[in-house]
Formats: sequence, structure tokens, C-alpha cells
Amino acid sequence: MGKSKNKRFKTQPSQPTGLPSMKDAETEEANELMQSPTTAAHTQTITVLEKLQSPDDGDRECGCSSIALCVFDDTMVQHLLEHDVVKCIGPLLIDKNLAVRESAAGALRNLSMCGNHLICERMVQDDVMTPLVALLKQCHENMKCEADKKKDVTVQIMTQAIHLLWNLCESSSVAVNIVNNENLIQVIMECLRIDNYGMELGIPAAQCLHVVTEENTTAAKTLSSPEMLSVLESNLMCSGITFQYSLLKALIAGSLYNIRNSIPVASQSCTMQAIVKVLSLTLDEDCLQAVGRLVTQLGAANGVNSSTANGDNNAKAITEAAKEPNEAKERIYDIKCLVTAQQVALEITSNICVPDDDDDDWEEMDGTSSSSSSDDQAEHMDVTENDTPIMSPLCLSAEIHSALIAQNIPKKVLDKTLFGDKATLQAIANHPKSQGLLKGLQTIQNRALVCLQNMISVIDTESLGGNEALTKLWQTLLALALEKTATPTDEYIEAMTSALRALLQKMASNDQVPEGLSAEHLVALCELSQVSSNGNVRANIVGMLGSIGNLLAKQPSTEQLLTAIGSHLLDVVSKDTELWVIAEALDAVFDTFGDGQTADNVAVQISLVDKLKKMLPGLKSKIKHGKRHLGDRYPVIMNARTNLIRFIKYKEEQNKK
Repeated sequence: MGKSKNKRFKTQPSQPTGLPSMKDAETEEANELMQSPTTAAHTQTITVLEKLQSPDDGDRECGCSSIALCVFDDTMVQHLLEHDVVKCIGPLLIDKNLAVRESAAGALRNLSMCGNHLICERMVQDDVMTPLVALLKQCHENMKCEADKKKDVTVQIMTQAIHLLWNLCESSSVAVNIVNNENLIQVIMECLRIDNYGMELGIPAAQCLHVVTEENTTAAKTLSSPEMLSVLESNLMCSGITFQYSLLKALIAGSLYNIRNSIPVASQSCTMQAIVKVLSLTLDEDCLQAVGRLVTQLGAANGVNSSTANGDNNAKAITEAAKEPNEAKERIYDIKCLVTAQQVALEITSNICVPDDDDDDWEEMDGTSSSSSSDDQAEHMDVTENDTPIMSPLCLSAEIHSALIAQNIPKKVLDKTLFGDKATLQAIANHPKSQGLLKGLQTIQNRALVCLQNMISVIDTESLGGNEALTKLWQTLLALALEKTATPTDEYIEAMTSALRALLQKMASNDQVPEGLSAEHLVALCELSQVSSNGNVRANIVGMLGSIGNLLAKQPSTEQLLTAIGSHLLDVVSKDTELWVIAEALDAVFDTFGDGQTADNVAVQISLVDKLKKMLPGLKSKIKHGKRHLGDRYPVIMNARTNLIRFIKYKEEQNKK
């Protein structure tokens, strides 16, 4: 083992038998075993690249197929990129041989799916878009005029190419700009003619369109023509009943929502109503049960096949075994479409509940005091000159609000936050073919929690079902927060605490005290904050404590709970490493201990004011040294600092009386 040397070739002495000697055979085997993975990857890369440049069609196709398999090895990917594989394989997208074209598109598609957006950016940088654009345009023309047999081959090539384009556009704004400049929207829209080309091409085309239309006014303008809108609307309203159609319609709904401001005014209301209806229908299906049924079917199929194979009907068993993998793949793919459709539907619903924000008030705020000779004075002026709230209230248009309520969207989103039957979940987790589906279900739950957070913020209490509904929601989300799961992901914890925070803020605005809240609950939430390395999670929890504290401050017999809240908030202010989390904790202190006799008593007991005074110099020093790195959080932090000074003065004067 160790460093490898280049082989020095020399004439070998001839063997009397004409065969290699045993010593030579052993030496050659030892040399092969001594090759490091890096050396082997280098050798394999050179071999593959030579095939790509071969004059033989079969060699070029074989080289592309090898790359399609190699990209799942990180070492190989690195070597391929270092040897400019994209520049070698890119021209094969327009090779004279159709089989080579399809293999090249498949290889590049796989390379773009390696899980790292930097790879896609590197591919665009290596000019993969030039041959890809040429291929897409050629296929676009050929699909409309070729004979049926040749047309099928062209559609297969186009399917690989559209998948590749989708992956590139998801990671690279340069790729999106090229789509605009080359008018590839026309090509993508042609692929959405499902009756002509089928769902195998239609779904990746819809996925690509959904990505490309996001914040893309050029694409929106192109798609706002009557002809284009007609194609989109026909897909939105198609009558297919499989889960593939559910995914197609969800993606089209997302694209229409992305271009909503470019749709003719007279049609906007009807379009939004149709979008919300599609989202509602997509969320109707119980995804967990659907995956559970699939796992049961796969298990039963495997059991039948294995038992039959050991019996007398071996011929029948072999025939059934040959059919089963394809049937299983089709069932798995259909359920994957449902899982993806619900993820997309929740993402769109969440975006609908975040009103458009065209204000750029924040852009210049962090630089307002940079030229001042007195930082302290300028900082004070920045946050006190206008006593306007930092964030304006969120609101939805009456039309969208009514559509969401009419379609019972809040209830359907809440249902997606719950994983339900533990036995079904365990069966899914244990089945080898459903691991990807389990991750998909977890993504649905995370997106549902984020969506729920946004809906709570913008929909009034009455439309959510009143105080009773908020109480039930509180109990549900609290149970989720305190549930002991094996390995909760960081994304899940953040989504769950965000939803809880929004709910408690809503309840605080209604003066509605959470029912059943105990000191044990608060301790568990504080522990969750203490062990989390995610600043958003810690900020969510101190925000929750601030809302709870605000409600308890004026209630009798809440000293124990307020003491726990106050102690944790002081701990965050003194120890947290993120200034903006400290600012959140200070806001929670002000909300909790600003008013109320019970809160005043607890503040004295825990020496709140004295401890805050001791922390103030250190806080000022942190802000001064970290000011350049605070970005758009600078005004929030400065607001908290200014309010802390005011709070200390107010409490000191209050204690003198």
C-alpha cells in the first residue's frame, strides 16, 4: 500500500510454455490489489473518456452508460469533473446516432442528480447548456413531424433531456436565464401535450416548468398568451384518476400560481379558485395509509412468490416472479407521485399564505449609521425616530381567504402534520423498498407544519374554528413537541417549533391562556432549546415563552411558571452565541415582565433587573464588534438593545414607588 508509481514497460523474457509464469501472475495480481481507490478511479476515468471519443457508435454509447453508473461514486464524480467530462460528453447530446444521444442525456442527468448543487453549477459553467439547447430544439421539431416509431425514440431522448434541464434550472440561475433567452418555454409546453406524448414526458416537463416559472417575469409573460394558458388549464382540469395525474395537476397549479400576476385580470379569480381546488383534492388522500397499503402488497407479493417457487408450480412461479418487479416498480412509482404531489401542494399552500411583499424598506437599513461619528447616538436614532412596528400585520385577500376556508384547507393541512398509526409507520420503516417513501412522508409532515404556521399567522381565529379549535391545536402540537422520537431531524424540530410559536402568538393576541400547561412542559421546551444548535429553534422557543409569559403575567398563582420562564430567558441572554437570538429573548422578557403584579413579584424574586444591568455592557460590546456581520438583523438587535435600556429604567422607577 502507499504511493503508486507509473508502470515502466519492458520486454518480457519468453516462457518455454508460451504462458505467463506463476511468479508473473502473482505479481500482476498483487499490483492490482495494491491500487488505491483513487488510482483505480483515475484509471477508470481515462478508459471511459477514451470510449467517449471513439469513432465507434457502440463505444460512445457504452462510455455514456458507464458514466451513468459511475456518478454514484463520489470519488469517480470528482475525477470525472477534473477531467472535464461535461465538455467531453456534452457534444454527444447532438451525436448523429440516436442511441448515443439518449445515453449521453441519461449520463448527464444522473451526474446532475448527485445531490450537490455545485455540480450543476459546474456543468453549466462547462457549457452543457449549448448542446442541450440544440438537442431540445431538434427534438421539439422532430416530435411534431416524425413517424410514430421514430417519434417514440425522440420522446425518450426528450424525456432524459427535460429531466436534465429541470435539475440544472433548480440549481443555476444562469440555466434559467438561458431558458428565457432561447425561448425554451415553448419546448417545455409542447411536452405537456399529454395526449400526444404521455405522462412519462409530461411529469418531468411540469416539474421543470414549476421550477423555471418561480420569480421569472420573462417566463410569466410568455405563458400569459391565450394559447399557453389553454394548455396549462387543460392539464389542470384533466380527468385522470391515478396519482401521476395528481402530481401533474399539482405542478401545473404551482406554475399557474407562479405566473398569477401575468394572467389577464378577468381570469385571475377563476384561476385562483381552480388552483385552491386542485390543492384541496391533492391533500384529500391519506398518504400514510396509501404507503402502508403498498408495503403490505409488496410484502404479500414477496411471500406468495417465495412460497410458490418452492412448490410444484415452478413454471408459474418463474413467470409471476418475472412480472412482479415491473408491477412493483409501477406501484411504487405511483405512490411516489402521490407523496411528491402532496409535498408540492403544501409548498404552494404555504406560499399562498405569505402575502406578496414589494417593500424594500430593509435594504438600506444596516448602513444608516456607518458614516456617523457617534455610533451610539446613530444607533439610538435608527430605532427611535419612528415608533412604527418593525413588521406590518399579515393579511390575505378576501378571495383567497374564502377559497382556503371553503375547501377546508386548514383542517387538511393539520391532518398532514400527524403521522397517525405507529404500526403502519413501523412497517414502512422496516420495508427495504419503502425507505425513500418514508423520507417523503417526513417531508410532508415538515412542510405541513410550516404551512400551518403561515396559515395561523394570516387567517383569523373565527375562520380557524374559534378558541376551541386553537385549544385542540395547541394540545396536538404540544404533544408533537414533547414526543420522544428516535432521531428527529433538525428540519422537523424547526418546523414544529415555528408552528407552535405562531399558534401561541395567536392565542396571546386573543388573551387565551393555553390549557393544561405545566412546569414540566416548560422544562421540556427549555431543554429542547438548550440542546439545539439551530438558532431558529432557540428563537422559536424563546418566542413561545414570551407569548406564554405575557398571558400568565396577569394571572394569579402562576409564579412557578413565570419563574421557570424568566430563568430560562435570562440564561439565553447571558449565554447564547447568536445576537439575534439574544434579541428575541429580550423581547420575550419585555413581553413577560412588562406589566402585571404577579410578573413584578417574580421579577424581584429572580433579581431580573439587576441581572439585566450586569449583562448590558457585555451586550453593547458584542453588538459593537459584530455590527458588520449582522446584516438585515441589525435593526431588530438595536431595537432590543434600546428597549432593554428603557425597560431597566422603567423597572427601577417602578420599584422606587
